[in-house]
Amino acid sequence: MGGTICVCNRSKNQVTKSLLWLPFYITNKMFDCIRTAEEKLGGKPPTVLEVFVEMRIRYKELPLKNVY
Repeated sequence: MGGTICVCNRSKNQVTKSLLWLPFYITNKMFDCIRTAEEKLGGKPPTVLEVFVEMRIRYKELPLKNVY
């Protein structure tokens, strides 16, 4: 497991970043879901729930039971 800084399409004046501690096989899928959620929202940052819904739709095989 390793830490990855999660920044997809953010402006230069972004104040915070998220640190994700996820296994390697989930990290790329998570980034993909963040990108697609951002595209669906027109460039706005998605919420955790919106990213979770994207993951449930796109990657049903991931071992995710619920957003909490």
